[in-house]
Amino acid sequence: MREQDQPHPIGEAAGGLRSIPTDPVDRIVAEHTWQLELCDALEYIADGLPDSIDRRLVREVIAILGHGLEAHFRAEEQLLFPLLRQRGGGEPSLVAALDQLEMEHVRDEDVSSELLEELTFVAEHGRARNADMLGYMLRGFFEGQRRHIGWENAVVVPAARRLLLEDDLKSLSELQGRTSSRLSGFRKPPRQV
Repeated sequence: MREQDQPHPIGEAAGGLRSIPTDPVDRIVAEHTWQLELCDALEYIADGLPDSIDRRLVREVIAILGHGLEAHFRAEEQLLFPLLRQRGGGEPSLVAALDQLEMEHVRDEDVSSELLEELTFVAEHGRARNADMLGYMLRGFFEGQRRHIGWENAVVVPAARRLLLEDDLKSLSELQGRTSSRLSGFRKPPRQV
């Protein structure tokens, strides 16, 4: 088992850390972009199993899975989704989409806690307990996340831009400020060629 020879601080994207948008809907879009970068990191880890493990990348992913996703989900579930339900006047397709996305959040939190346990083992020991199982778990998680984010970008973001009032945006911004996301500190892994 060798740790990668070329360590990377998760890929120094455009000079490292990026600023957080001030518009709350733009912040959600930015967090979705950072979540997709997390998916890229998870795919990079899965592709390296069992022999090529970047423990530094694994530790960064652990920090994000442990805190960043939960803060993002809470901002959506505690304020954004209820506001969209209220402002959307009970539009059945919007309500159904929001219900589905909330169910996916619950599933994603459950799976991420299992991933955290396995990735913590990898970070500590430099190897997976069961590389095939971990690869399967990682792929299922990042593929589900990519689909989920696609739906949020296609349904939730346009609905937020169309339906939310100035006071709604202010409340969302305040909640986002109280639940700072670790996603903003993530730098993506290098692309494999």
